[in-house]
Amino acid sequence: MKGGVVRTVETALAVGVLLVVWVMSTGVPVEYPSWPEVAGFPANPELLVPGALAIVVLVSAIRTSASIVSGGITAIKSVHALWTAGIGLLAAVTLFLSVVSLHALYADIGGCVFFGGLLTLSAGIPLALLVLGRRAFEAVTLYRQYDAVNG
Repeated sequence: MKGGVVRTVETALAVGVLLVVWVMSTGVPVEYPSWPEVAGFPANPELLVPGALAIVVLVSAIRTSASIVSGGITAIKSVHALWTAGIGLLAAVTLFLSVVSLHALYADIGGCVFFGGLLTLSAGIPLALLVLGRRAFEAVTLYRQYDAVNG
């Protein structure tokens, strides 16, 4: 995927994570069934949306890291490289929690309280906020560059 498409998908999924959190925390009547299914497979939005965001962010971080590493030592020590590593690490944790939670929920272990959605959303919220913050920072930087060039 191209960079612009990846950023758009990241932003949409980040907003999706925050919308899932909003729906779960405000007590708004939920239009979907409590155990939604897609083609016979369980599709829990509080696990799948943060997991999808984590996959997209992780792929983007890996692609960015590959271009940073090819830039040499100076590029590796940059703030951008540290930002990419940090957000990639959080994406990896979110993806791990999502996969483990999906397995625990649908492996039919039974007899316990399920906190997977809470854990996945707890990692997905900071990830979504970092993605949206990065987009805001990029927009402000682009605006300043445009303003400096065009006066």
